[in-house]
Amino acid sequence: MIASLHAQYVKTGNEDIFRFEEALKAEVDRAKGKHIPSGFNYPSEYLLYREVGKYFEQLRRYFSEFGRKGVHVIIFDDFQSDSEREFVAVCKFLGIPVNTKIDFTKNNPARTPRVIMLHQASFRLKVIERAVVKALRPIVPSQVRKVLGSGYHSLWALNMKAGRVPVSNETRMTLVSFYKPEIKRLENLLGRDLRDWCVSNDRD
Repeated sequence: MIASLHAQYVKTGNEDIFRFEEALKAEVDRAKGKHIPSGFNYPSEYLLYREVGKYFEQLRRYFSEFGRKGVHVIIFDDFQSDSEREFVAVCKFLGIPVNTKIDFTKNNPARTPRVIMLHQASFRLKVIERAVVKALRPIVPSQVRKVLGSGYHSLWALNMKAGRVPVSNETRMTLVSFYKPEIKRLENLLGRDLRDWCVSNDRD
């Protein structure tokens, strides 16, 4: 999950450290407010990837606030294996009818930059484009502003390719070791066997 989060930040221009392993090393400085990407759109704590991945305390707070029966937990592995079943379970939890056939085709797959320097340039262009469009808003028709605003997205889309850089086995094993106690606490909280999360092979 945290590798996927890092890839998403890279994809959207919110992360300027493009190697996941290097971003993990930067957590010490980022916890002190250093090396935060310019224009990062979220609280800086969201760049502390290992902390974000600690689900136990986050869920415990929800359970404490809303009660165990007031929170519906979806395990992503379950959603991947049977999306329709999990969708129906959510509808039942919310007390709403299941009367719409949902298309569970995978959308918005992982993407990664082909050329890092071009990716960086596209987001600099985005900043300029926003400023120009904002300045022209009072005097330029919306259709013209849309054309001006398409430059960033076109450059960004051309430079993206499907997939993301795989996590090295060494990094994966290190993270599995780091999260084992957290996963055990989560197992006890949910009453669910999560031993598969401790397997150090790439199942993303």
